[in-house]
Amino acid sequence: MVLLAPYTKVEESFNVQALHDFINVGVDEIMLFDHVTFPGSVKRTDGNALISIREAIVSVGVSGLMSIFLCSRVDSYFWDVNFIIPEFESFVFNVIGGNSSDWGVESPVAYFTRYLPKLFGSEFGVVLILSLVFFILSIINLKMFYCKNKRYRIEVDYVNYGVGTITTLMWTALIYIGVLSINGHKEWRFLIYTIPILCVGAASTAEWLMSKSKILKRIMITIMVFCYIFSLASSFLFGYISSWNYSGGDACQKLNLRLIDIYGSNHGTMLKPLIVHWDVGTCMNGGSLFTQISDNKVSGDGWLEEQGGREPRFWVIYDKNEDSEVLTEIADDFDYWIQYDDEEMIPLSEGYQWLLVDVSEGFKGIDFKFLVDTLKNPREIGLQLLYAFESGNMSWFKNVADSVILKEIRGRIWERSAADKVLGGI
Repeated sequence: MVLLAPYTKVEESFNVQALHDFINVGVDEIMLFDHVTFPGSVKRTDGNALISIREAIVSVGVSGLMSIFLCSRVDSYFWDVNFIIPEFESFVFNVIGGNSSDWGVESPVAYFTRYLPKLFGSEFGVVLILSLVFFILSIINLKMFYCKNKRYRIEVDYVNYGVGTITTLMWTALIYIGVLSINGHKEWRFLIYTIPILCVGAASTAEWLMSKSKILKRIMITIMVFCYIFSLASSFLFGYISSWNYSGGDACQKLNLRLIDIYGSNHGTMLKPLIVHWDVGTCMNGGSLFTQISDNKVSGDGWLEEQGGREPRFWVIYDKNEDSEVLTEIADDFDYWIQYDDEEMIPLSEGYQWLLVDVSEGFKGIDFKFLVDTLKNPREIGLQLLYAFESGNMSWFKNVADSVILKEIRGRIWERSAADKVLGGI
């Protein structure tokens, strides 16, 4: 999946940019880090803290305090302040301040009626059904907890070492989702942490059902095998569909290839730096420090001090200014402008115009007509599928997927050019 879509959306951009700067800049030059130039609306953590769940309150308190202390020290260094807890600041900004509602508000039950079914839709909600059975059985277990005759106990929780039983984890996950539901703004990524727990609970329920009879065992095995195959196929299909949601990153890569072709080692030397502007949509939909062909903040302003025998380097400066007034003043300095969708562009001074040199496509929808027409000939599809497997021709799957997916132009690459050379767009 990484090979299909090697880009990231805005939600992951902070950690991606920080990772780039860790590798290319180093921890000693924090003023060159991307978050210093583009801090965002709220500070985020540079470290990945993991607070463990413990049955003992003391353990929770100790691990929590240690995590907060370690993260605060790391983040205070990278944000160049005396003391800060970014996740707490984010909580205050989004939840207490209510700013998360700016990105949309949904029903309190949206996580249960929309997002969880969507996340487990590839296996027809079997995990959710088994998880629900687990919760019901755990309630019955609680009711019979003090029952003297233990044969009435329902041992659906097969793991119990005294710390972090499946029952404890399952109810913790449910409470976590319930607390998240209080906030009006909802996103599926907030539920990611609960998915492994729900899968474990569902597996425990399946094990309990299979232990009751041979018929149930056969049914459960059949269901699980079918769900695994369908889920695997769905992952590849929807992964490929998702790869068309990064038009900004794709446009950046196309421009990179264009510059490499023009200024490659066998073509010519760059006499001055090229300035490329990315608009907001480009940065939010795939554009990152990893999609830049060079980084002037790492190499500095020096350029080809020793040219003898050296291959030419690429000297590209990237502008990501969002202020329209500032852009109006500096637009004439740009050599290229990557535009996402129909975001506003600044016209150039007299004598120059923007020339469209390339485009990138993005996801528009599913061609259901093609899908229905194709499924009307199952025998032909079966023969083509069999031939694809026998011949090892995996391009058949890509061709089918490309035919099913409807695309539209989402990214545009504009080049500053003399007005008399602009003959038209693409």
